[in-house]
Amino acid sequence: MALCSKRKTARQTKLQAALPHGPPPSLPEEMVDHIISYVDRDTQQQLRLCCRQFNRLTTPRYFRSFRFRLSKLSLDGLIMIANHEILSDYVQELEFNVHQLLWFFDFDHFLREIQIQPNLPWRPPPGLKHLPTQTFTPHHLHQIYTTYVDERDTHANYTDHLLSRAAPTNPLGGTYAALPAALARLRHLRALRLTAGMPQPHPDHHAWRALLFRPSDPEPPGDRDNQKAAHLSCLLHALGQARRLLRSRSRALPLRSLAFATTGPSVFGGAALARLWNLDAPSTTTAAAAAGAATPAVLLDDAFYDAQFRLLCAPVAGLTRLDVRVSGCGLRQLVGPLAAFLAAAAGLEELGVVVESEVETGWRVNFAPDEGWLREKDLLLALLEVGEDVDEADEEKTWEEWEEEGKGTVFGAGGTGDELAKA
Repeated sequence: MALCSKRKTARQTKLQAALPHGPPPSLPEEMVDHIISYVDRDTQQQLRLCCRQFNRLTTPRYFRSFRFRLSKLSLDGLIMIANHEILSDYVQELEFNVHQLLWFFDFDHFLREIQIQPNLPWRPPPGLKHLPTQTFTPHHLHQIYTTYVDERDTHANYTDHLLSRAAPTNPLGGTYAALPAALARLRHLRALRLTAGMPQPHPDHHAWRALLFRPSDPEPPGDRDNQKAAHLSCLLHALGQARRLLRSRSRALPLRSLAFATTGPSVFGGAALARLWNLDAPSTTTAAAAAGAATPAVLLDDAFYDAQFRLLCAPVAGLTRLDVRVSGCGLRQLVGPLAAFLAAAAGLEELGVVVESEVETGWRVNFAPDEGWLREKDLLLALLEVGEDVDEADEEKTWEEWEEEGKGTVFGAGGTGDELAKA
């Protein structure tokens, strides 16, 4: 035995002497970074765990863009990244998705989803991680179901707590209150878009803390329109609070691109927010006592919702690209508030507005030629004619004379862009 070990040692010594001295050959970091750019997200996550060099090269690409949604687990993941001193600098693009990664109404629905889509990454709790799925008992399945309590969609009543009201029934608790501060910490956030497609995660697509790192799915038409508008209002409300927080620190919101699609009047105007949120404005309590009994409650409600609409318009003040798509809405109730929303974006370089208004359907539609009806169907003409009509005498006036008479803005129904920018 001793002779065999001596022979092995001598052979290993000869092999080591034959090997070339010096560090092993390696690719330049530029080449490694170029190779990583073609790797999918799941492989990037594995590369981050290989060595420090791969971690340093992969992490900026991995956290550059991801999808989040309005659930406690997802918002907690976003807040965790925003609070990280290094990772927060890597975030440049965010996708705010209306739907949940998983949607379970009850335990029976959960069992049906497992039978229909058995390959989904169910992520069992730690106690069941090493058990084969074939041996799961109903008790084990119920354990998995209970781990998704925070994953399920919050009820539409979360809009009652939009202003961070303290209530034990608030499903988001203090999470939403921390969202504006988290958005303000993303110093390099440039683009944000809202999508409403129902994502079906593939086993090859990586998800971490309910943040999905993969391209978005196509949006199904007419899918939960009211929920889409409510989530959009929450997103713009949080961005408005983030801009207000940054302005108090003499900083600007870095967001430059915003894209969203909605249905109907949605969030455009105080009246639309009143119908969407259906909140009890503070006109019946503190505001009514401060304003006195002489002020009608309806006027206080209007002032409350108008102030909230100005807060929703505030994030678009620094945008250079805006993409708005509105469907299923008549122009009469949309043009004025939409014009006020667009007026707040004074620095736009690219603007995309698509409005699918309600039209009569049928094989043959007869109508009398009406110039006003045709003008209403043209969104651009409608936006330009929100203000007062211009007669022949007004065409010879200067811009200063127009402003003195109150005709210097085409957004007369919703206020000027300067007024909204100051809000």
